[in-house]
Amino acid sequence: MYANFKKKFKDDIIRGKMWKAARSTTVDDFQICMAEIKKLNEKACKWLNEISPNQWSKSYFSVYPKCDMTLNNMCEIVNGDREVLEARSSPIYSLLEMLCIKIMN
Repeated sequence: MYANFKKKFKDDIIRGKMWKAARSTTVDDFQICMAEIKKLNEKACKWLNEISPNQWSKSYFSVYPKCDMTLNNMCEIVNGDREVLEARSSPIYSLLEMLCIKIMN
């Protein structure tokens, strides 16, 4: 998106404002940035409004998780398993073999 914006609008100030809008973390800040862009260049504002802000601005990104796993750290998942905890005292080869089987299942 930025590459296309950069080709169409050569002004560094406009590009800086676009980045400010993209990095804004609240909707109010985003709206302020877009108003500044509109003051500087109406066409740039229109071009940006054609693309949904939830695709390019942090202020519109979803705060909800994208997967249903409650743990996304592999170490936490492995350490929470009773069989793995019991196998930790085994020799390294036996432990790795057990982990390999556990992961494949």
